[in-house]
Formats: sequence, C-alpha cells, structure tokens
Amino acid sequence: MRKFEVSWIDFAEDLCDRFGERSMTDVIEEFNNLRQEGLGIEYQIRFEKSGSLMWSSKPTLTEHYFISNFISSL
Repeated sequence: MRKFEVSWIDFAEDLCDRFGERSMTDVIEEFNNLRQEGLGIEYQIRFEKSGSLMWSSKPTLTEHYFISNFISSL
C-alpha cells in the first residue's frame, strides 16, 4: 500500500493559499481570470478554491452568479 506523503512546506503553502490574506482586488481578479486549461477536475478544484474566497469576501453573490461564471470559463 502506498502512503500519501505531503511535505510540511507544501502543506504550509497550500494552507496560506487557501486561507491567507489577499486583497479584494487579487481575489476578484483571480476568480474572473479562471479558465480551464487541462483536465476538468483541475479547473473545478481551482474554481472552488477561488470561489470560496470570493464568496467569503462578497457573501451577497448568488449561486446563479457562480454557476454562470463556472460554465462560461470552461
């Protein structure tokens, strides 16, 4: 059985990427510039990470907004 290994540095970088402070401009720009450039699942993961930052910054955005953005970025 193969063991899943993650280095401490990778973990810390992922944690900061997901929860670290970013300016609102950075969050919006990253979200609006998302495009699928490979596997659909890779795009979905990037979209969910970026979308969760957008939603936490702008909780009034609707589900329809996120769905529309997801589909148009494919």
